[in-house]
Amino acid sequence: MGAAERVKLLRQELKDRNCDGFIVPHADQHQTEYPAANAERLAWLTGFTGSAGNAVVLQDQAAIFVDGRYTSQAAQQVDQNLIAVKPSAEITPSQWLEQTVQPGQRIGFDPWLHTTDELENYTAACESNGAKLVACEPNPLDKVWQDQPAEPQGPIVPHDIKYAGKSLTEKIGEIATALEHKQIDAVILTALDSVAWLLNLRSSDVPHSPLALVFAVLNSDRTVILFASSAKVNDQLRHHFGPQVAIKPKTEFVNHLQGLANKKVQIDPSGTPAKVVQVGFRLAKELLNRQLLRKDTTPTIYDSTNDSTVICRCEKVTLKSLKAAVNMGITTEVSLKYQRVYRIEVNPRERCIDRCSQRGADTAKRPQEYSDFVISFSYFIII
Repeated sequence: MGAAERVKLLRQELKDRNCDGFIVPHADQHQTEYPAANAERLAWLTGFTGSAGNAVVLQDQAAIFVDGRYTSQAAQQVDQNLIAVKPSAEITPSQWLEQTVQPGQRIGFDPWLHTTDELENYTAACESNGAKLVACEPNPLDKVWQDQPAEPQGPIVPHDIKYAGKSLTEKIGEIATALEHKQIDAVILTALDSVAWLLNLRSSDVPHSPLALVFAVLNSDRTVILFASSAKVNDQLRHHFGPQVAIKPKTEFVNHLQGLANKKVQIDPSGTPAKVVQVGFRLAKELLNRQLLRKDTTPTIYDSTNDSTVICRCEKVTLKSLKAAVNMGITTEVSLKYQRVYRIEVNPRERCIDRCSQRGADTAKRPQEYSDFVISFSYFIII
């Protein structure tokens, strides 16, 4: 099935739901840069495989918006007779909507895939022309994606303290103390790296990163609830968590949030899905963000910039990776991609992106067969 048929199916599904358009971001429920295969909706619909982008599909036209790293890639991968490629530096999706939508039209979005900050711009763009932004659940694209992969169910494994630097008990205690000081009842964690850092856990659900597709709620009483599929949990993990961390099915996450309706809750507005906020609990006046965390030294969002244990491990991995590439006689970018160069002793899942380029900005792109070239010492490499 080609892109034309896929767009046709989506448009029919939108019509059946009384929607005139739909926003398709490159995002999952956790705002991960490299989503799992089941969440690669933008790639499935348009053919574009870059790590950032947004598409808007209306009944009579469609456009995809990419930044300067991906303009040439999008032009090669997207059928421009079907979907126009727009540089986001020149026009954003919300600006395009403002210029395009008509009064009375209903533009759909999946509230799990957008943050509240994003939706403010989309809402303003639609309302300026008398249109309306409406939540669509379940995602209409999932309804027409007949061979959509299942969500990954990689086991969650403990991350040894000799690599983590601090125990989960220490980390939970530090953050709970900060919450108590601000009289906040709980903090909701949807970012996968935040949960991995807090609970010293690793998994294989996300490409290029050893992360698990989970949610967590940290309470001011020093307890944590982890929401994860039962297939990912075993006795080793339960022993690692001890009595401080309760494990509940991921399907119970929304119900638990509804139980926080009378609580004072902290979130990261730049990374938390709008669906979480729509549940209706009382938000803390000081929302969680990186600046606040640095000020309060409560690293709820994963940040290893001052962690000497993590820095040391990264330096060793970098040196071993580069040496391995030379010893294996790797000569082209794609061969670098397919060789198992990065054998990190911490965890074999922790394999980074392999990308070379004559220009630093191009290192953000994924290696492709059609753009393969011979590596030289004058090139940048990202690992």
